[in-house]
Amino acid sequence: MNKTLLYVADSISEMYNIDMEEAQRIVMDSWFPKILNKLPDYVQHYDADYWAKEIMDDVAVR
Repeated sequence: MNKTLLYVADSISEMYNIDMEEAQRIVMDSWFPKILNKLPDYVQHYDADYWAKEIMDDVAVR
């Protein structure tokens, strides 16, 4: 897991009171790694808290 993915997982862990292992699983199972791979410059324009919220909003809809 690269630094950006870890930062987002850490934000999820802190913001949503989820243990780090579960937060990492949520990040890796989401669409985020694909976007990071394809559009790294776009991803870097937003902070980890932004992406954490986006991922968790998507998880809540499922």
